[in-house]
Amino acid sequence: MFKIFLVSILLATTLVKANDTDNSGDAPSLIAVGAIKDTGLLTDTPGFTEVNHYVLSKHPELENAAVTAVATQVVAGVKYYITYETDTTKYDVVVWKQTWLKLNRITSFKVTQK
Repeated sequence: MFKIFLVSILLATTLVKANDTDNSGDAPSLIAVGAIKDTGLLTDTPGFTEVNHYVLSKHPELENAAVTAVATQVVAGVKYYITYETDTTKYDVVVWKQTWLKLNRITSFKVTQK
């Protein structure tokens, strides 16, 4: 009985309602847990300020770069996909944040010349 209950809970939590609507504008869309959610340039995304400070402390070359995109993904914490740009360079940074462990870790740092 407990196993059936547990499986039901797990199945029920695999899909969550997104706050936005689909492209047709009709009904709320469904996204899978773990999907990357594009937040556009919403630098007021919860946790972004702390993550941004962490990235800048590890990569001071980004101090004068502009944040051009932010996306998040919930996976055993939150992954932040942040794009920084200067006049000549684009930086794609992925930071994994686990608040309860007080963990911030850069898992990817890609530099592309424009």
